[in-house]
Amino acid sequence: MKKHEDSVFRLAQPEDIPQVLALFFGAVKHMCENGIQQWDEIYPDETILTADIQSGQMYLLEDKGELAAAVVLNTEQPPEYRAVNWQYHPEPVAVIHRLCVVAAKQGNGYGSEMLRRSEDFLRQQGYRCIRLDAFPQNPSAIHMYESAGYRHSGEMLVPRKGIFNCYEKPLEPVVIESEGT
Repeated sequence: MKKHEDSVFRLAQPEDIPQVLALFFGAVKHMCENGIQQWDEIYPDETILTADIQSGQMYLLEDKGELAAAVVLNTEQPPEYRAVNWQYHPEPVAVIHRLCVVAAKQGNGYGSEMLRRSEDFLRQQGYRCIRLDAFPQNPSAIHMYESAGYRHSGEMLVPRKGIFNCYEKPLEPVVIESEGT
């Protein structure tokens, strides 16, 4: 049995905005207190997070009715991705952005569960590869992605923040067998 298999993975709705803002702003505070300067008051801000929800690109993980994590899933590759030596080139390619776990729940497998649920969802949607970037001074995130089979493909320079590691993972196509086969 997986650690959080009873959790609920769902599309964020406009009424979730206050909880989502609390999740991200609490996580930013927690990261800064631990010397991880990945996010700040400029990014991600309320405008970005609200747009993620309103565009139908943010997904939430709830456990026992409480928000545990959030992630943005889309096909938007930053311009800096063009300089990365990606190994996998199947289309379509999905991109994971802003995976975030409630500060008080970090270290309990919610990030890994959100990653697994995101992969399953994207696979079902027909995506053949996932790309993402991660802040090198966030060892927990780096460990999570590498443990989940993401391959380090290069680095990119993010304005204001410096070098980020870029990762990718191919997705196997889903084979759905019809009844009676």
